Amino acid sequence: MEYNSHFVRANADGNIIHGFSDAFEQPQDGDVLINERGGRQFDIDDETNPRLLDESGVPLFRLEGNEAVKRTQREMDASRLAAHKSQHERIRELDAKITEELPQVVAKLYDIVMQPDTQDAAVRKGSEAITDGDSLAGIEQWRLHVSEREKLAETSRKEA
Repeated sequence: MEYNSHFVRANADGNIIHGFSDAFEQPQDGDVLINERGGRQFDIDDETNPRLLDESGVPLFRLEGNEAVKRTQREMDASRLAAHKSQHERIRELDAKITEELPQVVAKLYDIVMQPDTQDAAVRKGSEAITDGDSLAGIEQWRLHVSEREKLAETSRKEA
């Protein structure tokens, strides 16, 4: 009888995130051999091709030495909570960044729109693109215009 080797790949916490048989995939550095006399299909605890992650992407098994062990509900809840906290932390960081930078962006746009010398082709093109629904093109036109104005202001300061 011909046997296949079964391997798992774990994340930094030792939780199994991928499992396979060498009949279909070759191991990479760091993959762990858990069964060298397995069938063609990958299995853990006599379950063929088991789900390794739950519906939230939380690993169901952890690696203990060269053995796949089912994680407890408590371990999975802790992983879920940690992932949830990191998402909320990222949202708070982005919210703080927007709150910090928004006044400067609005002020810069106000200066551009309210100064009569800004009614050049780039500004009109940007406004028309935004009005026509092509926000990205319009924003790019505004960005180019702001960049050009900053260069002109820098040149004026150097000449003065």
